[in-house]
Amino acid sequence: MKINKKYFLTGLVLVSVLIAAVVGLRAFRQTGTGEISKLTKLRMGLKTKGPDHAPIKIVEFSDFQCGACRKAQPVLDTLFKEYPGKIQIVFKHFPLPGHTWSGLAHQAAECANQRGVFWPYMDRLFADQEKWMPLPNPADQFLRYAVDLKLNVNTFANCLLDEKTRQRVRNEFAEGEALEIKSTPTFFIDNERVVGLVELEKRGNAIVRKKLGLPPLPEPPPAVAPSEQPNLPGPPASSINRAAENMTADPSMPVVIPEPSLADEKR
Repeated sequence: MKINKKYFLTGLVLVSVLIAAVVGLRAFRQTGTGEISKLTKLRMGLKTKGPDHAPIKIVEFSDFQCGACRKAQPVLDTLFKEYPGKIQIVFKHFPLPGHTWSGLAHQAAECANQRGVFWPYMDRLFADQEKWMPLPNPADQFLRYAVDLKLNVNTFANCLLDEKTRQRVRNEFAEGEALEIKSTPTFFIDNERVVGLVELEKRGNAIVRKKLGLPPLPEPPPAVAPSEQPNLPGPPASSINRAAENMTADPSMPVVIPEPSLADEKR
């Protein structure tokens, strides 16, 4: 793919954007949503998947440079598909200060959201997480993702430079701080806090079923340690030997192991 000079210059300018992207936090007052149009959602910066009337709301505070956040996405997707029409997922920016490029990644995702393609852009950021994280400057890569999604690269770059974009990310980070979030991913399943990938895997489905008034799933049988495996005796060696002697020359014929004889049992 050929990139014009303006494209590369834009990528270089974005280096200076990084510092401003991860500093400064302001208080955020959440606006109630209810039944709102897609256009209104985009203007408000809301990132939702699933119907507004869904009885279960899962709010995810996530960081694009967090490995556990990446691994949590298939778990969320499974829940979402298992209860069609019953769950709405709400994504919230929470770039951790210690992650060098996370702030810029969240700004890029917010720009994608303003153009109605947040979820595919989010999927790309998580899928390529280990590719863009070690780059000396992933801004150029983030622009390429926008091009892949048929977005205008110059418009996208201008969005990244827009103070309003940075402020949306800061607002959601401040919202998470007000909820005393200390790590990512952190989820709220109808206001019930679930912290981390492991807890989501253990409790997520159970919480959803309880909220929906469904019976709990049966507990899986406990795993048996190797030392506790039952020692099941096989057929006596003499029976195996007799079966071998009775084998025909035709390899397609089945091999039948005879039942142990009384003589075998006495031995």
